[in-house]
Amino acid sequence: MKLLRMTALLFVLLLAWVGQATAYTDVYNAITENTTWTVANSPYVVRSYNVYVAQGKTLTIQPGVVVKFDGIGVGLGIEGTLIADGDAGQPIVFTSFQDDSHGGDTNGDGGATTPIRGDWGYLRFFSTSVNNVLDYAVIRYGSYGLIVDTDSLTLSNSTVEESGNDGIYVEGVSPTITGSAIRRNDGHGIKVYTSNATITNNTINGNGTDGIWAGGDFSEATITGNTITGNLSYPIYLEASALNSTISG
Repeated sequence: MKLLRMTALLFVLLLAWVGQATAYTDVYNAITENTTWTVANSPYVVRSYNVYVAQGKTLTIQPGVVVKFDGIGVGLGIEGTLIADGDAGQPIVFTSFQDDSHGGDTNGDGGATTPIRGDWGYLRFFSTSVNNVLDYAVIRYGSYGLIVDTDSLTLSNSTVEESGNDGIYVEGVSPTITGSAIRRNDGHGIKVYTSNATITNNTINGNGTDGIWAGGDFSEATITGNTITGNLSYPIYLEASALNSTISG
């Protein structure tokens, strides 16, 4: 009888544990003051289409913070500044609400759901945004990883993976993308249109079309030192308008 009682107690405790969500911080509103997201309040769950960093304001994210996005198309817009400066042991992760591998079982379903490409929107850096840093960041399971409309972004030592479209889409601006892994995205690894982007020392593999695509008017990207393998189309595809790009390594 004692063994039966202990077994029953363990079963009840197991039922109580399964499906319990980890503690998290909901985000619904625009960020209109300088703000820091901390490890103590992580993970953060973005639940609204209205979340953006206002022009002239800065969102700083501490190393080790996990940011999850709940809903197709839900993302984070940056009109001001995003400083997501992680480190090798504590990357900053942007991912799906369904992703239990970072930040735990936030949706409390005990693993009944799993993340897929396109679960959420993307990080978008608007033309007004300045001095943006993504270092040791992981961006995964968005419809895109990044959409970039500003020169003032450096992406370094980071991973952009499992996007439903291009990993990184750049138009009309020239950010720096260096030392990062761009992998297993449904579209291009990196697509630059009318851009003089600097794309150096990245590992770009397993993407659904070209590793790097460059085109549009007056594109002269610098593409050097990258390792590009296993993409379903060309390693690098240049439209005629991008033939003045610098390519080596």
